[in-house]
Amino acid sequence: MNEIVKRVIEHYKEPKLELEYSNPFELLIALILSARCLDKTTNKITKEFFKRFKTPCDIANSSPDEVNMLISSCSMHNSKAKSIFELSKILCDKFDNKVTDDFNELIKLPGVGEKTANILLAFGFSKPTIGVDTHVARVCKRLGISKTTDPK
Repeated sequence: MNEIVKRVIEHYKEPKLELEYSNPFELLIALILSARCLDKTTNKITKEFFKRFKTPCDIANSSPDEVNMLISSCSMHNSKAKSIFELSKILCDKFDNKVTDDFNELIKLPGVGEKTANILLAFGFSKPTIGVDTHVARVCKRLGISKTTDPK
């Protein structure tokens, strides 16, 4: 197992995301939009989205319909628009218009699960976390790194 982990670290010295973002807020929105949506499509959407919305309060002061209109080419855009609008209201009101770097607070936000929170913490805040989904868990079990396929 140590050899596998060593090789992964050597091969992926500086992992990067295909999503385009310039701050934790943009990354959070991109991660939510990227669920069941190609990164290329997500990047196209966010390019226009962030011309209109620069902060969580910008979104909170708009409407779910406006958010939905801007992300309509993304899969599951209705539920994603609602989540983005609601989490933006929380970030605006509770976190002074900033994205928190507290895992337990992140997973309370609409549309944010453990995988999204961990990826945001790793790439947005340089924290030592790993976004694990069912595929990662399955491969880790197959390689003997883990005994379970449960991402948790």
